[in-house]
Amino acid sequence: MKMTEVTKLTKKNKNVLLTIVGVAIIAGGLFYWFQWRPSEIRKQCSQERTVYLDSELQKIKDGESEFIIEPDSISEYRNNIDKIKTAARKEAREESQGVYERCLSSKGLKTEVLVK
Repeated sequence: MKMTEVTKLTKKNKNVLLTIVGVAIIAGGLFYWFQWRPSEIRKQCSQERTVYLDSELQKIKDGESEFIIEPDSISEYRNNIDKIKTAARKEAREESQGVYERCLSSKGLKTEVLVK
């Protein structure tokens, strides 16, 4: 083989290698943007929702939640405490869904409907 033939093969190999590297970089970027990044954002927002819900459920348990509707009398409260707390827990869960959706939206993802 002459030197010019070797040089041609080397240039051809470089072009193929550069093409492969370019395609790999583009594929990696697309994977990051459309798969990994949204997955990580959903995990983070789900964690924020869980923290919010846990704190609200603890407040309900302690009787300090904003979701507990004040009854007209103490006897009414005592008679209906379970119903009142159940309604408060439902409200807290619905609000936690709002926390999750606002988190997704603030990070540039469309909100999704969760199966209840």
